[in-house]
Parts: sequence; C-alpha cells; structure tokens
Amino acid sequence: FAKLAMHQSIQERKANQYARSYAHLPLAQVLVEDYAKRWKNLPEMNPETQVATAVGCTQALYCALQGLINPGDEVILLEPAFDIYHAQVKMAGGTCVFVPLRPQSVTTPTNNEENGETTVASASDVFTLDLNELEAAITDRTKVLLLNTPHNPTGKMLTRSELEGIAQIVQKHPAMTVISDEVYEHLIYEPEQEPHISMATIPG
Repeated sequence: FAKLAMHQSIQERKANQYARSYAHLPLAQVLVEDYAKRWKNLPEMNPETQVATAVGCTQALYCALQGLINPGDEVILLEPAFDIYHAQVKMAGGTCVFVPLRPQSVTTPTNNEENGETTVASASDVFTLDLNELEAAITDRTKVLLLNTPHNPTGKMLTRSELEGIAQIVQKHPAMTVISDEVYEHLIYEPEQEPHISMATIPG
C-alpha cells in the first residue's frame, strides 16, 4: 500500500520538487473542504493563502507565537495550562498572564440502580471561565489570547456562551489575536450532548 501510494504520488502529481513551505497544496485543499463541511458558517477559504500546515501542534504554536510576540508583549493563558504554552511564550520574549478556570461545586444525580449507570459531572460544568476576570486581565500590552478547547489538562470544553462572550471581549481589543488550540477536537466522549464548538465558527 505504501509503495503504491508513493509511486502514484510521483507519477500523477510529478512530486519531484520541494513542497510549498506553508502547505502542500493538495493537503491545503482537502483541509479547506473539511472545514467547509464541518463549519457551515465560515466564509469561503482560499487554500493558497489562508492555510498553513506544520509538523504537529507544538510547531504550529511555536511559529505563531514567534511571529506575533515581541519582547514585553503579554499572552493570556487559561490556567491550568498545557505546560509548553508558558515556555513558548517566554522563548518569544513575551510575558504570561494567567486567568484561572475556576472549579465550582456541581450536584449530580444519584446512581441509577436499575441499569447500573452512574452519572458523572462534566468537566465543562465543573470548570468555568469568568469573562469579567478575563477582560480585566487585558492591558495595552496584550497581544495574544491563547485558548485550548477541549482543554488540557481539565477536559473542559468551552461552551457556546463562553466563546461568544470571549468574541465580544476580543472585538473591543482589535490589536489582540486569538490562537485557538483545538488539537483534541475529535476526542470527545458525548458529541451529541456536549459537542466541540470551534472558536472559528463564532461571529466576530
């Protein structure tokens, strides 16, 4: 299978040169088609100018932060945060500003003895984002808001109301860029009851 695929790629696409550095065009086209299928309200994307690929999320984040951050700029992280975020912000010369996801007490239904099922509170219910606290963390030095949903390490997925609230805040600060790390978007336990919502689909 692998040998046949390699042979076809050479014969059919004449792939004997370096690929485009920002994205191999057939891959970029497939990604645009996938986004259009899953995210109905997105404006039409140009695969030649609006898609870049990287060797994993870590490299993508590194490149984005290196391109956006200058020494003294601030990056807002939702705490607890994936450990590479802090290091990559520092490598770019930036300063991390932490906004906590605050745990709250959640009452869950009792065990269903008839079928042996136990209801467990969702991380999205347990951890909440205080939008007032988020807005208060923004200064004239804030350059990036780095989101992570589904969130590592808590498992929380930002709700539509939270994302819409974030979008409203960001519109007040046009110098700030949102980077949304959604690497776990397909690792969802109950997609019908609690679907992943991409920040890219939120107006604003």
